[in-house]
Amino acid sequence: MIKKFKFLFLLLLATNAFSQNKEMLYTTIPGAEKSNIYTLTVNGKEVFVEKFKDISYARFAFTGEAKLVVTSAQNFLKYTLSPLSYNIAAQKSGNQISFNLTQPRKLIFQLEGVAEKLFIFADAPEIDAPKLGDKNVANLMDFVQDNTGNKLQTHQIQKAIDQVSSKGGGTLFVPNGKYLTGTFLMRKNVTLYLESGAIIQGSGNLTDYNDNGNNKTGKITEGRGALIYFPEADRARIMGRGVIAMAGTKIKTETGQKIRVCNMVNCNNSGIYDVIIRDSGGFNIHILHSSNITMKGYKIINDISLANQDGTDPDGCNGVTVDDVFMYTSDDAIAVKADHSLCENIMVKNCVFWTVKSALKIGSDPYFGARNVTFQNNDVVHADRALALYSGKGPIENVKFIDNKSEFVGGNAKRQLIVFQVSNDKENNKDADQRGVGYIKGVEVINYTAYQKSENKSIIAGTIAKNGAIHKVSDVVFKNLIIEGKHCLSAEDADIVLSPRKLPQNPNLTKKEAEQSAKEHPVAINTVENIRFY
Repeated sequence: MIKKFKFLFLLLLATNAFSQNKEMLYTTIPGAEKSNIYTLTVNGKEVFVEKFKDISYARFAFTGEAKLVVTSAQNFLKYTLSPLSYNIAAQKSGNQISFNLTQPRKLIFQLEGVAEKLFIFADAPEIDAPKLGDKNVANLMDFVQDNTGNKLQTHQIQKAIDQVSSKGGGTLFVPNGKYLTGTFLMRKNVTLYLESGAIIQGSGNLTDYNDNGNNKTGKITEGRGALIYFPEADRARIMGRGVIAMAGTKIKTETGQKIRVCNMVNCNNSGIYDVIIRDSGGFNIHILHSSNITMKGYKIINDISLANQDGTDPDGCNGVTVDDVFMYTSDDAIAVKADHSLCENIMVKNCVFWTVKSALKIGSDPYFGARNVTFQNNDVVHADRALALYSGKGPIENVKFIDNKSEFVGGNAKRQLIVFQVSNDKENNKDADQRGVGYIKGVEVINYTAYQKSENKSIIAGTIAKNGAIHKVSDVVFKNLIIEGKHCLSAEDADIVLSPRKLPQNPNLTKKEAEQSAKEHPVAINTVENIRFY
């Protein structure tokens, strides 16, 4: 009975602690540039707002209720506070906007006439964060020679990670400070924990990186080099409220190389949590041939003037969850790939995306197939395509889009809300006889709300191979599809083109014979089947 009362007492204390109004300010990272446009207070306390590339951002944690006041140094009449689905009631007074939060949020402010956006990352408090002095917690400062960012510390960081792993695993604590490094490797059973004022800064020198996972620097294959590798690093994690930064803009501008932030290969039960990830030169996070991976709570911020900055790409994996993540990218936010093996059992949920390209995507071509993929409760603030399935060589099966929302869709190449498409064009193979063709089958789009329609119509289209075989998009169900407040009960309502395809031309015919054949025979064949609206 005494134990029961003790448990209830502790539970009551924890409940009261999390119900009290309290803000927890993070330590500013070394060298951070203060925004000259935005200031922010939370419950009357100033929060540092950092200028980074074309945006500013602020970060803090809180419990209970937080009153936020955003002030702009530039005049504005209108503003957008996204995601719109949060329905946050805000008040404008002059150049100030005030509002309250009662739960963690990742927000985007866009002021009319002000090019620079403001991101606000209002986190939940850390639970059971490691502390120096705890059992199995090592201090990185016992290994490095410099935490000011002036001297390269690659080998010292690697030595620390290796030592923690060799002792059976544990946590490597990264205290506040700046740690300059090239490519390093995560190891089994190691958690790399970054304190809120800690930044792991990738070197601006290309020769400090490699793409082969053996820590021998200077060998870079186009598009594959990375700052951090997880090579068969089971149960390895990166977490905390600090920052991991590449020097992607500098290296790509000077050398053309697209150095990534993270490559995870052949891992099980590993993940990345909560940190800020920024300035990748290529893909931010590529997860290859891995299983039971958890990616949660981190925030990706890029220089969107660069290309090929996918946010997070599961590739040939079985069991990846991407949850409560924020991505600001120049390329696809999520791209489920299958370049070398089947990709299945993928969940993407509760995320906020601002991307120049596609937001919720499978493809461009899952060569070995993708199946059992769910996108649920995500907010697409900006994208060129919101929902995108691209099959080329490989099939796509059993995909669910549930409770997703989109705001602005457009601004780039396609400008379409929905693209479900099978293709056998030259992207598959320059030789038409060698092009493999897949299919798309079993797609559910449930409770998708588009606050704005796209400039171009959406498209659902299969294709016809050179041998005349039809590769369809089939068994697609739309339930409660809402576009600009309208419940769409047909393809026409939703501005979706169910596209027919032409029969492949017989390469043995002369031009005149081909023209005559086209007159005598119908050239359009339906490549979509069983598309339903409710």
